[in-house]
Parts: sequence; C-alpha cells; structure tokens
Amino acid sequence: MDQLMEDVVVDNHEVEQEAMQMGWVPEEQFRGDKSKWRSADEFVERGREILPIVLKNKEELLVKNRVLEAELKEMKVAIEDFKEYRKADKDRMYKQAMNDLKAKKKEAIETGDGEMAVVLDDAIDELRDSQAEEKVQKTAAPEQPKVDPEFLSWVEQNDWYAKNAVLQHAANAAGVEVQEEFPSLKGKGFLDKVAAKVKERYPEKFGNTRRDNTSSVEEGGNATPRNGKKQTYANLPADAKQACDRFVKQGIMTAEDYVKEYDWS
Repeated sequence: MDQLMEDVVVDNHEVEQEAMQMGWVPEEQFRGDKSKWRSADEFVERGREILPIVLKNKEELLVKNRVLEAELKEMKVAIEDFKEYRKADKDRMYKQAMNDLKAKKKEAIETGDGEMAVVLDDAIDELRDSQAEEKVQKTAAPEQPKVDPEFLSWVEQNDWYAKNAVLQHAANAAGVEVQEEFPSLKGKGFLDKVAAKVKERYPEKFGNTRRDNTSSVEEGGNATPRNGKKQTYANLPADAKQACDRFVKQGIMTAEDYVKEYDWS
C-alpha cells in the first residue's frame, strides 16, 4: 500500500512537471479567472490534444510562407524581365518607325513628290533627335549634391582644414565625436565645436606651441631643429601619437601616411 502511494506521488509530480513545461501553474499562483484554472492532469490532457493541431497549423503556415517567398522571387524576376522587354520593344518600335518613314520618303522621291519627301525628311530628323535626346537623359550625370554654405564659410575662416591633411582628418574624426556627444547640434555651432576639439588636440598648429621650435647653430654654422630626430612614429609627440592611433583604428589613414603628412616644423 505504501509503495502504491509513493508511485502515485511520483506520477503526480511527473505530470505537474510536464504541465509546467506547457505553461501550467499551481492554483495558488494562478492570476487569471479561477474558474478557468485546470489541474495538472487536465491541463496536460488538453495540451496533448491541442498540441498536434498547433503543430499542424505551424507547418501549414511555414509552407504558405515558403510559397509566398517563391512567388515573390518569381515576381521580382518577372519585373526585371518586363523592364528588359519594354526596352527592347521601344527599340523595335523606333526601328520600325524609322524604316517606314524611309520607305515612304523613297516612294515620294520615285513618284516625283518633292514636297512630301521634304516633310518625310523632317519627320526622320525629328524621330532621330527624339531618340538621341532620350539616350542622353538616361546617361546624364546625376546632379551633384549642394555644399552647405555654412560649411563653406567655416572653411574660409578655418583654412587649415583645406591646407593640412592631418588636421582635416582630425576634424573629420572630431565631427563624429561631436555628433555622438551632441546629436542635436547643427550648423555653425557644430562646426565651431569641431574646430575647438582640433585646436585642443593640436595647439602647436595654432600658435600655442608646446614644443620648442627654436633652431640651434651646430658646428659648421648649419641651422637644424633642436631635437634633430627622424620623422618616424616613435618620434611623434604624445598627442600626435594618440591622434595617429585613432585614425588608424577608424581606418581613416595609415600610420605611415600620418607620419608623412605630419608637420615636423
């Protein structure tokens, strides 16, 4: 008897576990209408009846989706084919019209109808010009985007942007940072913020020299830079190395290009 009771308890526990996997909760945890709560046994039984239906509906839905995807693909192919067909059809119509006009012009000349020949000649020229104009429109270069006048004015006031490649790259990178930091900032305010960041990182380029640029006269009387270092990445100032590393990381330029374009004066 005791063994039977234990088996019953185990069975009930297993049923409850299965029910919970299907979404069932004990009555004390049920938050809906209590009249709709079902025991674990009933919940599992109903689930086993409904699950095959749900799976079948899901499979049917997947089949329908695959059919729709195939139809959509066919439709796209058909649209492209139709575009090509229309293009070929227009070319065929042009050639047919041109041949008809030429045949009628020849007939007019043979019959001595000079006036009709002139009219047909004008029609041929008009048709030819129309065809040429259409081809020109299709191959015309796209309209160039207009440059913001505020940006042009800013570049005039900050000519270093156009003259110094390193500073220009720095400004472009700073623009990304400013946009992330101040997403609503636009126009002159945005551009001035970019300029401020560049000047903060390269003070020596704007008259606030951090390095001693004085020349010393060595033996023999030749003036050379005080440091006399080679133009390599290792000899860049700390702030320049940081900027170089940022540019390389963002894919803006290589370290070799940065060193080459850096102002070593």
